[in-house]
Amino acid sequence: MTTGLVRLTHASRPGSITRHGHCSSSSSLSSMLMVKKRGGNRNHNNHHIAARRPLIVGPRQAGSGEPFSSNKENSPAGEGEQEHDDDDDDDEIFNPNNQIPGTYRDAMNSKTELGAAIKDACSELDALKNLEESVIQEAEELLKGVGFKGSLFSSSSNQQQEDDDFNEPSSSSSHDVVMAEKKKNREKRLILTDAMALLYRSHFAFPHSNNHRLTTTKGRDTTVEFGFLSTLLSLLELMPHPTHMAVVFDASGKTFRHELYQGYKGQRPPAPEEVVDAIPVVLEVLKAMNVTSVRVPGVEADDVIGTLARRAVEEENMTVAVASPDKDFFQLLRPGLILLRPPKKNQYYDASQKYSLVPYTEDDFVEEWQGLVPSQFVDVLALMGDSSDNVPGVPGIGPKMAVSLLKQFGTLEEVLVRRDEATPKRAATALATDDAVAAARLSKQLVELRTDVDVPATNIDIDAALRLTVPEDGGREVWRLFRELEFASHEKRLRALWNTDSYTFM
Repeated sequence: MTTGLVRLTHASRPGSITRHGHCSSSSSLSSMLMVKKRGGNRNHNNHHIAARRPLIVGPRQAGSGEPFSSNKENSPAGEGEQEHDDDDDDDEIFNPNNQIPGTYRDAMNSKTELGAAIKDACSELDALKNLEESVIQEAEELLKGVGFKGSLFSSSSNQQQEDDDFNEPSSSSSHDVVMAEKKKNREKRLILTDAMALLYRSHFAFPHSNNHRLTTTKGRDTTVEFGFLSTLLSLLELMPHPTHMAVVFDASGKTFRHELYQGYKGQRPPAPEEVVDAIPVVLEVLKAMNVTSVRVPGVEADDVIGTLARRAVEEENMTVAVASPDKDFFQLLRPGLILLRPPKKNQYYDASQKYSLVPYTEDDFVEEWQGLVPSQFVDVLALMGDSSDNVPGVPGIGPKMAVSLLKQFGTLEEVLVRRDEATPKRAATALATDDAVAAARLSKQLVELRTDVDVPATNIDIDAALRLTVPEDGGREVWRLFRELEFASHEKRLRALWNTDSYTFM
């Protein structure tokens, strides 16, 4: 398998994956400064330097026509250089009026100009350094403003231990190799995107009733496509930028959960026509962007995401973010894995936040769920049920009582075994019957995500198959699609992303 993104289709298999320092001036005439853009903010145009295009300050070739070139060979006498007799050199240099001859004066002027240019370049370099620091600080303040604690794509709970592990001396060369590889992989950042959840969110963000749907000049409704791709670009724009991504779709048909419980998701109406129509368009754009899309018949997208997330964290030592508003993913939270969820209402800054997602960490869960840990969330759902998926739960037990019971007993099984001891009394009453116990155990089977799906689409080389790269055509196809959809702002944002160090070229 190549290290770039490739297209893999398993037509005959039960799954498919498509891979679509301080600066000081120098007087040396041969000195050069190279400044490379490491990041930036589009609002700071005064300090913009194109990525991968070094700023070079130094001597230019004669006759080049560029600044700082001497043009001695092409200049007529009297322009840039005075004609004089070699025999008179000493007299001119030591003349009583201390006049400096033209050649020497021009050399001094060139030296002075070069020194000034180097000083200006150093000032620009320092300004860029200050800009980078201010952008990072601004981003951190922004995240704090939406209730996020820590650094994006990192977990403070195990950071110090990992640093100690990486810095621990060892006499074993194999251990050194393993730790070096871990440190390298820790810099790889994977986003797994729940496609259907974001498509639905984009559709319902602009209901037909308020006449705010987005249409092209030809009358085509592009609301869902616009919202989904805007969210996707927001994910790619997160700092630090992700290095890997997969967009996971639900396949049509039933899963093992439907066999366990016929009513599973039975209350849901058919998907809106606009969402259904948007799926092939989104898939086409993802392919043109070289972003991997995954579908596995007979397996829910949640289980595919759960499996890829576990493998990436445990086997590849990557940092992972799952982008979805679905609360079922709370159970995956752990060191090295966060969620990206819609901001709460009081977290909205302006209308542009409509498609944004903000970090949600293990610490956020513990705070929101009164001291429970993410692994207990499956038991919370088993007790209280989940109306969005038509999971029954135990009648008479809601979120508050479920949390209270787990704080008393720790696990669902312990709650069921010691249900006579449950408080308040109405909790014990709700759990008293065999039907209640059976409903709780069935509900847990329905809400617990699988992280061991064994199909070709989940057994991929995650590093190679999900790495973000610029497509071979340089973006010609995606630019065509964006112009057809009239998404000019999306094209501008993607071009800026492809000009960062997070992307590699095939």
